[in-house]
Amino acid sequence: MSTYDKDAVLAKIGTTGLLPLFNFADFEICAAVIKACYAAGIRAFELTNRDEKAFEVFKKLVPFVKNELPELTLGAGTILDVVTAQKFIDAGADYIIAPNLDFGVGEVCLKNNIPWIPGCMTPSEFQQAYKFGSPLIKLFPGSILGPDYLKHILAPLPHLRVVVTGGVQNTAESINSWLKSGAFACGIGSQLFSKEIIQKKNFDEITVQLNKLIAGISR
Repeated sequence: MSTYDKDAVLAKIGTTGLLPLFNFADFEICAAVIKACYAAGIRAFELTNRDEKAFEVFKKLVPFVKNELPELTLGAGTILDVVTAQKFIDAGADYIIAPNLDFGVGEVCLKNNIPWIPGCMTPSEFQQAYKFGSPLIKLFPGSILGPDYLKHILAPLPHLRVVVTGGVQNTAESINSWLKSGAFACGIGSQLFSKEIIQKKNFDEITVQLNKLIAGISR
């Protein structure tokens, strides 16, 4: 069962306007990365389902987060089908994120009272996701479309709340450009969690980078 309801999830994602996303086939590494983000004030985190060990790692992270990082919401990303969605929900996911618009996944989330954050690109997809009950919709891939695209999407659809992922840079300038265009939050992954940081286990550097980033964000 999830720890937080829809409103709490959205509030925590909106706390900093950042949603870090990460995947690594090792629980200790993932736990250290999440802990470093938490130390910088992050209160929402996405573990992406991109390898065969992701689910086992996620199951271990749920009690770790509840015990060690109690204010954090933990979501599962890259969820592509109904079976996988239900599996992660049963394991304790607070929300489900996908790169695509699959109404079967959305239905499972609604039945379990879990926020569904699908990936969309066109105005039609955005509005369909919203009408189906998605409280937050993912613009993906952001790097291809750009902040001006989002601004034009939101002009006729101002009721949408959008998180941008895919190519968001690890700079306040990049994030502010999206926020000024109407984004509710920005998802950031490899730009923040470099291979060098992970290999050297320099997790304090993640906290340092996030502190600088958050300090430079204007909302």
